[in-house]
Amino acid sequence: MIVRAARADDSARLFAWRNDPTTVAMSGTGSPVAWQDHAAWYQAALAATTRAIFIGEQNGVAIGTVRFDEAKTRNEAEVSINLAPEIRGRGMSRPLLNAAMRAYRPVSAVSFRARVRRENAASRRLFERCGFKEDGLDGQLLNYVRPVDEIREDDRPIGMSQQSRNSGRPVNEQHDD
Repeated sequence: MIVRAARADDSARLFAWRNDPTTVAMSGTGSPVAWQDHAAWYQAALAATTRAIFIGEQNGVAIGTVRFDEAKTRNEAEVSINLAPEIRGRGMSRPLLNAAMRAYRPVSAVSFRARVRRENAASRRLFERCGFKEDGLDGQLLNYVRPVDEIREDDRPIGMSQQSRNSGRPVNEQHDD
């Protein structure tokens, strides 16, 4: 598995994955997103300094995405993961999330936070298996946290600087978690 920074040409793929019925049902909004809204959001997301989007690839095929959104007021990076519908259930979410956390270079975050619907047992297991600890309930969403410093520096891919994390250059290291 490799992870690379998302590029402009990934937009349609991420839009399709986002509007997959299972993804919609487990999303924070529970609603599909219109193409125009996605396109505007995605363009801004690629330019944002407090957001990083990674694409996981296996044997040259995109299999999923991980996004980190930093909230400077809380010193956290919220984590979002979505697998391609045809990849789900094949054990790829854990290696994807671990590889993305190693590739990510936070601006100011000292912890990762994931917000998961209570009924989303697969995501709950994923975050727990990746070292996240449950940290309360926010409406229908369970919070999970993990300190950024638990990701060892020597585990991080080489060449992913803060300035280049959304440049589209691939992370030149494979991960076999």
